[in-house]
Amino acid sequence: MKTLDDILKMKATVLYLLQECGGSLDYIKMYKLLYFSQQLHLVRYGRGIFRDSFYARKRGPVPGLIYGAVKQVEHDEIADGNLTVFTKAISVSNDSGSKSVKALEAPDMDELSISDIECINEVVREYAHIDSMELSELSHDKAWQAAYRRYEKDPEQNKLSLIEIARSGGASDAMLKYIKYQIKLDQALLR
Repeated sequence: MKTLDDILKMKATVLYLLQECGGSLDYIKMYKLLYFSQQLHLVRYGRGIFRDSFYARKRGPVPGLIYGAVKQVEHDEIADGNLTVFTKAISVSNDSGSKSVKALEAPDMDELSISDIECINEVVREYAHIDSMELSELSHDKAWQAAYRRYEKDPEQNKLSLIEIARSGGASDAMLKYIKYQIKLDQALLR
């Protein structure tokens, strides 16, 4: 279960990305830009921008909770608990057969660090002009491939690990060691 702080951070990240891309994005492009932003931040700083797990889907990695929130909005479902602060901030449309997410609010910039903004901006500059299907192919990196192979054997095993994502993004051995340490620390604090 994600905390309200986790959800507010995801909301701010999505809204900022949408803002920087003109206010709306199709599903595939949004999920891939989120993935590349998360990966870049992991490689540089040893932590993700937001706390959501990515899962291997046919067209590439998808952030689980964000995906679920978008689907709830698409189907006019009422979100549970804290997730409503996120689902009320976006809308979903189906224009020309392509489903798009649109921002209904400005992002809360107090939720984003300078490094978060830097990585999102860099990813937008590098990838936002690329066609969604091409982005999908680009996201089929080693982390996605490993998770998708697991998924084909067992549909419940499609989660990409932070280590896989960082390694696939080119993280140094020292950064991978740091990320592993942080994961173990987080696990110890949850006990």
